[in-house]
Amino acid sequence: SNFRIKVGEALAEESPVEADMILPIPESGKFGAMGYAKKSKIPFMEAIIRDREYINLKTLFEPSGMRELSLEKKLITVKELIEGQKVILVDEAIVTGLTLIKVIEKLRECNVKEIHVRIPSPPMVSNCYNGVLNENLRLAAREYTEKDKEIIEEELRKQFKVESLKFLSLDKFVKIIGEDKSVCMECFRTAQKKINPVIKYE
Repeated sequence: SNFRIKVGEALAEESPVEADMILPIPESGKFGAMGYAKKSKIPFMEAIIRDREYINLKTLFEPSGMRELSLEKKLITVKELIEGQKVILVDEAIVTGLTLIKVIEKLRECNVKEIHVRIPSPPMVSNCYNGVLNENLRLAAREYTEKDKEIIEEELRKQFKVESLKFLSLDKFVKIIGEDKSVCMECFRTAQKKINPVIKYE
């Protein structure tokens, strides 16, 4: 959690933006959002929550392929807190982008004024072959390389239909990790294996 707070702080320094509040995607974006809020002095609000009763009961009986989509459908937004506001939406990474799409849709339904996505990690441009993630996932940024950060940010900004979208730079991410050789960062670097094309979200 301390590391996630630090990368959130670093992202606030690298990619500041004016906003009324910072919202984490539950639960993965919480500590990064706390760090961004601490550095930027913008209020941290938990205005996106999960229906835990639905999670505990429903997902136990669903096929694994449907589980993620079902959880996304049960995200709850607190409209009275966010309507008409400029919000910074924080998650720790963009993998396939499906959860982010669902959250953005719900925020738009609440008539937020602006959505600025901030990701306190570099773009995931390669699949994981070390067993942490399914190596067949279609990553949102997988047709690019680690040198394409600005291109990735603009392409995903347009696909997700948000006002801005920024990742933490790889250099800053590595600097915060320091000398910890146990941390694998291959997903942030160009893969040598054949990859599938990126999903386009229309």
